[in-house]
Amino acid sequence: VDLSSHVLGVFQIEHRLSVDDSDADRGDAVDKWQPRGVGKILLDIFKDKQARESLRRSELDLKEAQQIAHLGRWELELPGNNLKWSDTIFDIFEIDRSKWGASYETFLDTVHPDDRERVHEAYMASLKDKLPYNVEHRLLMKDGRIKWVHEACRTDYDADGQPVRSVGIIQD
Repeated sequence: VDLSSHVLGVFQIEHRLSVDDSDADRGDAVDKWQPRGVGKILLDIFKDKQARESLRRSELDLKEAQQIAHLGRWELELPGNNLKWSDTIFDIFEIDRSKWGASYETFLDTVHPDDRERVHEAYMASLKDKLPYNVEHRLLMKDGRIKWVHEACRTDYDADGQPVRSVGIIQD
């Protein structure tokens, strides 16, 4: 029966091939291994898997360092007012991620009322003057406690000099 014009199914198999030094390259070793009547697409996924594992490890290391230092990273996309926080910032602010409406305005709502105007003015001045933002301020927790935090950021600008993204840290 000639099935060469029909696809019976697609599946993925991961298989490690051992390549001797005598083989010219992996391709030669793989060509020797190809079963009859089976089309193949071969991807050398070893380096890709190593890169993914290295990235995963780096992300875990960064998360651990942020937790130990009580330091979080934030990013504000200015055209859309889309604010992203690292997990540590949610911990510092004691906010449930699922109940957070992330924007600059909702961030300001977490700042102690006596510090809000100063924090806002410092950030706006940093945008206008194209200088880094660096301020200490208080957070008013839901139970009435007060936390002091240090915050710093820099802003990226487009070719026309308009702010497009601010990236910063906050430390408890």
